Amino acid sequence: MPRTAADLQARVVDLLERLDRGDIDGFMECFADDPQFIIESDGVRVRGRAQLRELAEAAFAEHVFIAHEFTNHVVDVERQRYAGEMIYRGELVNGRKNEMLNCNFVDFDDDGRVTRLITWHAAPHNPDA
Repeated sequence: MPRTAADLQARVVDLLERLDRGDIDGFMECFADDPQFIIESDGVRVRGRAQLRELAEAAFAEHVFIAHEFTNHVVDVERQRYAGEMIYRGELVNGRKNEMLNCNFVDFDDDGRVTRLITWHAAPHNPDA
């Protein structure tokens, strides 16, 4: 069943809110049975729920804090795709703080679950530049 633009946008927001809370099980519920997750800027490519869970657990383990602030959403309802810009802020357990621009591209199945998520992490974000 095709989803509306508002529904697809809400699903991405929900997915990243779960990530920000460190809710691994909730994060995994957002994905289809054989998802692709690609961090293009870092050369990371995983396929399947087991690899995705392993990646998510590693990310959660190295972060004290994660937050995403959305700055733009574009939804292609016909193809059931989403593109979004956001600012990622995080603090790692080693004390390092990150702030960078991200772009996410998301494909959905007929049930509204993510089949593919591609993300790019840009250079550090400087709001005063």
